[in-house]
Amino acid sequence: GYPPLHIHHGHVFPYSYQDMGKKIRNNRFRKNDPFQHHVLFQSHGDTECKRSEGGIACLLHQLPDGFGYRLVNSTGMKGDYEINDVRTKEAPGSNQDLEFYVDVAVLWTYKKQVETTYLQIGNPYIGAQAWMTYQFPLDGNTNFVYFNYTNSILGSGSIQSLVLHSHMSYVDSLYIFKGPKVYHALEKYRNTIGAVIPYIFECHNNESLDIEKAKILTIAAGSRMAELVCEGTKPSLVLDCINDSCQYRDKRLDLNCRIPVKFDREETLVILAFNRVRRTSTLGPISRTHTPQSSLAVASTFGFGFVAHQHTVVRIDFVSNKAKAGRLVSSTGNGTKDFELGAYSPPSLFEWSQWPTSPQNSKSTDENFKNPHAYYVPKKDTVVQTNAFVGIPQNSYLREDMLHGCKKNISFKASFIWERK
Repeated sequence: GYPPLHIHHGHVFPYSYQDMGKKIRNNRFRKNDPFQHHVLFQSHGDTECKRSEGGIACLLHQLPDGFGYRLVNSTGMKGDYEINDVRTKEAPGSNQDLEFYVDVAVLWTYKKQVETTYLQIGNPYIGAQAWMTYQFPLDGNTNFVYFNYTNSILGSGSIQSLVLHSHMSYVDSLYIFKGPKVYHALEKYRNTIGAVIPYIFECHNNESLDIEKAKILTIAAGSRMAELVCEGTKPSLVLDCINDSCQYRDKRLDLNCRIPVKFDREETLVILAFNRVRRTSTLGPISRTHTPQSSLAVASTFGFGFVAHQHTVVRIDFVSNKAKAGRLVSSTGNGTKDFELGAYSPPSLFEWSQWPTSPQNSKSTDENFKNPHAYYVPKKDTVVQTNAFVGIPQNSYLREDMLHGCKKNISFKASFIWERK
């Protein structure tokens, strides 16, 4: 369990990298898929529950009887993982190597099941080599982000389960809404205050996070036909102490969701996340476990050692009405053909969103999928440069835009310490 072992990520894909492009991607919907990150089974640092809520048992993802992920002529699953020994130097035996193993268990059958898709909605990203993360200062601050996802590809159906992947030491709360006007209401508010997302409250003479959060939630909930689908009102952290040295450890966020959730074709989910940067240990200010040579610490829009990297990734078990009624025809093994024939139900599907740009461009993130490297419009005219290795845009004005006004309100410094590897 965590600690002593931290699962940075454990991924298992249903097909080889080459086959995922053919079997999962639907070219009628989106041709450009630079990530091919269609994870079927996953574990991260916040997958494990608190001990009182199941502990490591939460690493097991199990569908109800009769439901399954349909794989077609797979030549083998692909996996990758990174697991870290996070014992502090005060921990007994920390001067010795820790031996551990990775087991992957899969229950499978040839018998037809109700076809289920593991749909993952990734947050917008910022910065070079920052895998699907967005960034804000490491120094104490509070901020909010929002993005949307429109169900334009899987057809009408329902959400059977929902979990979040996020770095809990930066989480304040999370809310998921459904409704045709929620995103537009938030966009109207953002344009009124001239905000760049992530929006740092301390930089703009705002009141406390609680007051600002109540205001934003009222705007979202007050939009036409708005429905609150899920809420997680506080982060899930466990204080791990050895003698006088204590550190917070991530656990799975306690999401209160209205499951199952009807999710029809062209309906939109809006993910609204509030973040709070806090001290993570008694050792000093916010810290990183990466070495100074780490690309995540060095290669960022903000410069060396300035940023916190955050995920807000929603993972959903989705079942279409066709699949539930047993009316989904057999798969051809080709995502595009399956979509045309009404047989599209990939075992997994990873989608990602884009930052808000303008009311004219915010109808649906699906429009932004046509240009996966689209960026928000900065306050100043600038040329967006692209990192040649990962193809992620760099905006030289991002830091200035995000921190506009901060000089007179708060002083940001790269105040963190390097912990042991």
